[in-house]
Amino acid sequence: MTTIELPRAGLQVRKSITRCEWKIQTFVERDAYIAYDYWITQLGLPPDVVTREHLQAINNATRARAPLAPWQALIGQRPSELDEIPSHLDLITSPAQEVDSAIRAMVQLTRRITTQPGVTEMAVSKVFYLLRPRFVAISDSYVRLCLGVLDARIAVQLNSGAFCAIRMERVLRAIRELGLHNADALDELHAFSNQLAPVVPKTGPFKGVAVPVRLSRVRLLDILL
Repeated sequence: MTTIELPRAGLQVRKSITRCEWKIQTFVERDAYIAYDYWITQLGLPPDVVTREHLQAINNATRARAPLAPWQALIGQRPSELDEIPSHLDLITSPAQEVDSAIRAMVQLTRRITTQPGVTEMAVSKVFYLLRPRFVAISDSYVRLCLGVLDARIAVQLNSGAFCAIRMERVLRAIRELGLHNADALDELHAFSNQLAPVVPKTGPFKGVAVPVRLSRVRLLDILL
């Protein structure tokens, strides 16, 4: 079984993640893969456009409880910042210069959206992961804990948009560092996950359908964290 070594800065008691293959397979069979990662790809949505379905996915499958009202101005829109984040760009394996440029764009996008009351980078990251699954890392409190991205290290006088943007940047950079530090193991897990047999749900909208497993490196790290 493959092991992922956790960063020293993290506050998790464990220093490594073991039985990674079993955890990935269990996730795709029993957790949010079909309802979140896969469902949205079957709706024929316009590329790079934020829709109500993206909010539905994060609220239903990942329990984000994101209200629609703060997102209303963005629904049906294509954020211009996505021009700097090509769909093929991989947060872990793409060249540093291209990744840095895309991170700056994602930080700018996060700052712009999180100026709306009640929106944090958690919801932003969950929505835009669906639009850029190879690049956007999900930022929630547990992931930040594991990565050592601590709120106390971010200036409290910042407004909410700047605060969330800084956390988003730190999570993106920490996930890239984690992936590069575990490059060989992550390559093995990426190959393993994308060779898994299709999942055939017994209930739900895809009951009896052979659902292929396709997971990016950044998503694998999120699942394992």
